[in-house]
This record gives sequence, structure tokens and C-alpha cells, in this order.
Amino acid sequence: MDGVIYVTKKFCRFLDRGTKTCTVYPQRFRAEPDCASTAQGLPMMIFPADCPYTKGIEGYIPPRETWDDPAVDDFIREVLGDEAV
Repeated sequence: MDGVIYVTKKFCRFLDRGTKTCTVYPQRFRAEPDCASTAQGLPMMIFPADCPYTKGIEGYIPPRETWDDPAVDDFIREVLGDEAV
């Protein structure tokens, strides 16, 4: 929305939310064809601020993890469903 990426409550089914790691990392592209590689994800700025891949990258803007904007909530619901907000 307006070029900003937001972290939602809808996560990849292979994400271990405790460790923030992929549970099928060696087979991730086979298990999830839409999985973004680091080469794809870094320019899209989809990785969180604490992701090791983003450390030291000047100008990297991580996805917004909190917001207070009902319009963003409505947009996320429309695209991903109620469980994503």
C-alpha cells in the first residue's frame, strides 16, 4: 500500500515463528514455489529488520511491523482475509 510493506499475521506455513527460520530451508523452493529467494526479497525489502540477510545493507527499509491505520487493516483484510490482521 503506497509502496510500504507490512508484516501481517499470515505467515508461510514453513516458518518457525519462534526461531524465525524456515523449517524446510534446503527444499524451500520445491515445498513452496512462491518462496522468495534472497536475491528477490532484498530489493523488494520483504525481510524483517532482524533478518541476518539485511544486516549492514545501507538504506534497507524493513516491512512495517506496527501501524495505527484502519485503512491499512481494511486493505490487508481485503487482500489476505480477516486472519491476516
